[in-house]
This record gives sequence, C-alpha cells and structure tokens, in this order.
Amino acid sequence: MTSGPTPFTVIDGGTPEHLHAVAARVHDRLLDDLDAGALDRIPREEARAHVEAAVANVLAEIAPDLSGASRRAVVLEVSSEIVGFGPIQPLLDDPDLTEVMVNGPNEVFFERAGVLYASAACFRDERHIRPHRRPHRRPARPPPR
Repeated sequence: MTSGPTPFTVIDGGTPEHLHAVAARVHDRLLDDLDAGALDRIPREEARAHVEAAVANVLAEIAPDLSGASRRAVVLEVSSEIVGFGPIQPLLDDPDLTEVMVNGPNEVFFERAGVLYASAACFRDERHIRPHRRPHRRPARPPPR
C-alpha cells in the first residue's frame, strides 16, 4: 500500500520530532493570540493566509534558524490544525481521493479510484482526533459516465 501526503516527509535541518515540537509551541501561542471566531467568519483561504502570516511571525521569534522545507512543513501543520482538519487536511485537499477514514490516531486510510490505502498521516492521540470529528463535505461530483 502507498502512503498519502503528510507533513514532515522532507526535512532540511531538523528531525520530525523537533519540527512537531516547534509546531506545537507555535500552535499553543497562536491559540492565545488569534481570534478563532473572527477566523470562522472569513473565507477559508483568507483565514489560512492570515494564520500562515501569524505562524511566520511566531517562527521568526521562536525558531529564526528554521528555513526551507522544514519551515514550510511547520506552517502547513499549524495552519491545518487551526483552519482545517489537522494532519488529514492534505488528504482532504487532494481532489483524486474519494474518502478519508480515521479509525484511530495511527489508523488513517484513504480511497483513490476505488482502492483503499493506508496513510502516513497520524494524530498524536485520541484527544487530538476529537476537535477534528466534524463532518467534511466536498461539493457533490457528477456520477461517472
């Protein structure tokens, strides 16, 4: 089985554990700084751009040496947590996937062209899954012809 996209698969100056720790620090900081209600009232892409700018500002302060793919991975993880569905957001953004299933923190699957695959995406633990248990609906696709 192949794996789907997940943050931290390309590292240029830090271990995945280090990058997750940096992302957690940035996320915690932004939870205090951002107005979640205001983010909910603006279009998703505008909210994502606002969060990405806020992440960049915090990273400049707490991890100024982080750059390249590592920096982009932290921005992706934090913005996906705040504006999207966390570690499964890259899967949900893939138009070729027809379904994403989360059976547990380390049991994420996706369907592509009628075939089920295990994903490398994972949640930290059951508590991490709970905020993301809201329905995600894609626009209806016309049936295949």
